[in-house]
Amino acid sequence: MDAFISHWDNSRFHKASTYTRPDNRPALVLLKRYGYSQVAHLEDHIFGEDYFVMERKFTKAVDGYDNGISLPLATRLKLKARGSSTARRPPRETGRRSKHRSWPDRAPSPTARPTKAKSR
Repeated sequence: MDAFISHWDNSRFHKASTYTRPDNRPALVLLKRYGYSQVAHLEDHIFGEDYFVMERKFTKAVDGYDNGISLPLATRLKLKARGSSTARRPPRETGRRSKHRSWPDRAPSPTARPTKAKSR
């Protein structure tokens, strides 16, 4: 935890936050020991479970937002030439069946065995 805090508390970020369950006492003790405080109690949040939002303030001295890691110029140009850096291209068709086809397009395998229904 010390390594995490020393890495991110570098004047570029203002806080770190995480979720934890209210009944997870070891996590709560550990987070409080490292300077985290509870800022919210989310009721019936994920799968109907309660969660605490825990935050630790950092010393932000640099104005503006941090962009994180940026790709090298050559890589950004290649991605731009392909069309988009975030859009996924469909898989290339090869001589064999692609495993990336969507369900309605896929025919059942001739060697597939029917599955038995489990009895209760």
